[in-house]
Amino acid sequence: MSDGLLTDLEHQTLTDLGAVWGQLCKIAGNGPTRPEDLTEARIHIHALQNLVMAQAAARSYPARYRLAGESLRSHTQPSGADNG
Repeated sequence: MSDGLLTDLEHQTLTDLGAVWGQLCKIAGNGPTRPEDLTEARIHIHALQNLVMAQAAARSYPARYRLAGESLRSHTQPSGADNG
């Protein structure tokens, strides 16, 4: 684990996702649908980046946020939390 909030693997994954974006920009043609097509791809890249970065919040606040692949039920619920 790195000294920061994200692990080394999470940092690398974010770097890799940035590289994928750069490659998609090179792959996409220059026709009239380029902006819309890249916008669609960007939304998905950002969703994946958010998934990775949310891991830090889940580790910092395990009673409020869940790690990807885990269940919040496996953690202690904060007092007064709405379970419905």
